[in-house]
Amino acid sequence: MKKALLALLVSLCACASVQPKQYFTISLPEIEGKAEGATPNPHPVRLRVTPFQGALPYDRPEIVYRSSPFMFQYYSSKLWASKPQHLLREVVLRYLQAKGIVMEVSLEYGDQLPDYELSGEVVAIEEFDSGDVWFAHLAMRFSLVRFSDKVRIWQYSFDKRRTVFRKEPMFVVKAMSEILQEELQNLATMVDRAIAEDRNTNPVLGGEAQKTKEKEKVEQKEDEEIIKPED
Repeated sequence: MKKALLALLVSLCACASVQPKQYFTISLPEIEGKAEGATPNPHPVRLRVTPFQGALPYDRPEIVYRSSPFMFQYYSSKLWASKPQHLLREVVLRYLQAKGIVMEVSLEYGDQLPDYELSGEVVAIEEFDSGDVWFAHLAMRFSLVRFSDKVRIWQYSFDKRRTVFRKEPMFVVKAMSEILQEELQNLATMVDRAIAEDRNTNPVLGGEAQKTKEKEKVEQKEDEEIIKPED
């Protein structure tokens, strides 16, 4: 009888120690609750956001945290609402729809084929714990392809970290959202210009289409790497 009671107590203690699972998502205030954009003169083209790829260590719902460049660790109770590449694809779709630079942005093929396809890759999405300082780390790559001949007309990548002053995963995810919002502002402007240049017209968001003399310009900083657009 005593053994049975002891086993029951051990089982109850084990159950009590299990943390409830928490699910996180990327949220951009600029698009929350906002319908598709109503730009007066969007490019009369269709853009499909293709399925994003994810680097293998991040191709899972558990949030990654690291304290060393040589080791990956995963929270057992802190998870993404879906795998990062799926979640970020949806966010990019909604952002581009809200900006309204083209007449249609979709995830799937419709009755009419797209004019362009935007692909993306999640290179890193993680919490980095460096002693007394935590960082949110987000790195992605994008490319824009003309659908008719599969020619890539533009590419871009970013790799950024942001200091997190409250050492909780929620604030790490908030910092990732801030990084992404800043980068999507750049992405929308550059996709607009790339399409304008390809169609020999002016960008929807203002300015004139400009051709870069260099095929690829790389700017490296201590905390980020950005590959600027190419012809």
